[in-house]
Amino acid sequence: QTGTGKTTTMFGFADALVAPGDPSGWGVFPRVCATTLVRMRTDGDAFLLTVSAVEFYMMSCTDLLGAKRPVEIDDHHRLTGHTRETIRSAADVLPAIATVSAARTTRSTRMNQSDSTHDGSSRSHCALQLTLARMRGGRVCETTFTLVDLAGAERPSKVAGSYTPSPEMMIWESESSGKAVQDSLEAQTLMINYELFLLGREVLTATEKHRRGRSYAPPRQATTPFIRFMGACLDGSCRTAMIVTLSQAPQNGWETWFSLQYGTDLSKLRVPLNTRTPRVVGKELKAARAAAAEAAKVLNAGPPPPTAPAFKYWAKKESAAHMAISRLAWLSRLEELSVSYQSVTSPPLVPAPAAAALRANDSSTHHAPQRVEQQEHPE
Repeated sequence: QTGTGKTTTMFGFADALVAPGDPSGWGVFPRVCATTLVRMRTDGDAFLLTVSAVEFYMMSCTDLLGAKRPVEIDDHHRLTGHTRETIRSAADVLPAIATVSAARTTRSTRMNQSDSTHDGSSRSHCALQLTLARMRGGRVCETTFTLVDLAGAERPSKVAGSYTPSPEMMIWESESSGKAVQDSLEAQTLMINYELFLLGREVLTATEKHRRGRSYAPPRQATTPFIRFMGACLDGSCRTAMIVTLSQAPQNGWETWFSLQYGTDLSKLRVPLNTRTPRVVGKELKAARAAAAEAAKVLNAGPPPPTAPAFKYWAKKESAAHMAISRLAWLSRLEELSVSYQSVTSPPLVPAPAAAALRANDSSTHHAPQRVEQQEHPE
């Protein structure tokens, strides 16, 4: 529901995001970042933590941390070609959130007007991703926390304006021509409501398929990039939760009813969870090097001629190639950190004279080698 504090819940209050020492006004995402860092440093494993952010707006997907460059969605419904910034402390995430807030598409509406302290209504869906890779015992495990700030629903009759084509027509025009659709206030409202409807429908579809023992596959065609991306969280590979924010104003009764009904429908999601096992880092690096080599060949070859049929697939191939090269660098960095951690935390052998003295003091007890306590977890 628009204007009810969804973005504040996810990000936090604007004044709190410029005060790293006072987390009381932080939203969900910076709190998750801070908690993850504390937990990982307590566990003592080598790890890398990155943050990324993309915007889904009017049939497009762009990088909010990378000057709004286009972002692609691969055949596995994963984002490719987006920026991933390394997070070393809780304070690092605050500038990233500020960049996202400044780059995101907003607009003043009747139900959520802008002023000197407020940018108005968020007219796009924003996906914030926190990706954690941790190394333990020569194995690597990757986990992604995705927080999606949905654009708010509005009753179409409250948005005055001229004729706007149906959302289905806008999707067809975008897929057939490859051009951006119009972004009038009326078109924004229709597309937001339609995508929220599609997401709710996919939840019910996934639940019914899983109930019957059948697998669920996210839609690939005749839909929007946002639905292709969100559908991947309904196949059992993710744990999902939803926060519904509401307005108590009588004039917003339809939007409140819609939000409550929407939350009720999404709460019916029931899917079997697919467990994820850590993978041997050596095998992962070998596969990443091979993929990066193929990616370099693709980039060196360059795009096909604009008139060639394969040209329409170039953006996705280029994005996947950059992602493969980035993944190799990411895994290599994680391996370097693991070696560094082992050199710090591995127990040094007790010198021979000291060991002899220990045995002489108590020959009946087996003393473990002394360890050097790790005073500070290296970044």
